[in-house]
Amino acid sequence: MEMEEKKLETNAEQNLPVQELPADIPAEVRQKLAEDLNEEATEDLKQDMREAEREEANDEEVKANPEMLTKSRLLKLLIKKQYVKLREVTEEEQPADLAELLEELDENNRLVVFRLLKKEVATEAFAYMSDEARDDLVNAFSDVELVSAIEEMSLDDAADLLEDMPAGVVKRVLEKSSRQTRESLNKLLNYPESSAGSLMTPEYVRLREDMTVEQAFDAIRKQGENAETVYTCYVVERNRLKGVVSARSLLLSDRNVPVSEIMDDNVVAVKVTDDQEYVAREICLRMASQACSTYC
Repeated sequence: MEMEEKKLETNAEQNLPVQELPADIPAEVRQKLAEDLNEEATEDLKQDMREAEREEANDEEVKANPEMLTKSRLLKLLIKKQYVKLREVTEEEQPADLAELLEELDENNRLVVFRLLKKEVATEAFAYMSDEARDDLVNAFSDVELVSAIEEMSLDDAADLLEDMPAGVVKRVLEKSSRQTRESLNKLLNYPESSAGSLMTPEYVRLREDMTVEQAFDAIRKQGENAETVYTCYVVERNRLKGVVSARSLLLSDRNVPVSEIMDDNVVAVKVTDDQEYVAREICLRMASQACSTYC
């Protein structure tokens, strides 16, 4: 029954009306999309779609999953200008699967589809793409698109991306980024490439030893939206790491218990200028020591 519904849903795409480009796409990007989706380009898309359909006709996985989002289905949505539907079906995909599908497209079609995706969907898929595919997209991005992508990415990923770009491009991107993003990226970009600082992220939840569990949760709510993770929180005093505490430990503790009583203060602390290999050895030694104390 469910598969029949999916087939009907896929067939229904054929009858959807032409849709306008999503309103949240910047004017500059909308203009580029309009150029890339003109009548001449649509004829090329049709040819690409037919070739994809021939390839998929012999694909057993596609035959077994008629509702599967494929290269030909994606191109068909572009040809029929069903942009809202395209966003809906790509939003349902796992980021890694969507990245793999995008890489099946040629460079120009990949750029067009990427520009049509919702920001958060595009950012997640981008993280799973190969370096070559990412470079192709970045090289084709306008400054507006590049700044938008940088603002959506985690700061350490953004710094890694900027490190490989020409100095002039980096300067333009930083100038157009928000002040907070610009300051954080400048710090990361100034660390030596092989240092611990070049790997770290400034996007984490900071707690204090004297906080209660209830106050810790208030801090997590305030900082969590911009943090890479809320599952591990760092207890910091005067920019020195004092310990770590997990969200699980906080959830299982009374709200009036101070963080100092439940945090783990047995941590490895290194300097931002320490070499990555040194840091890795220190962590391995600590893990081996903990394992030995547990099982020996």
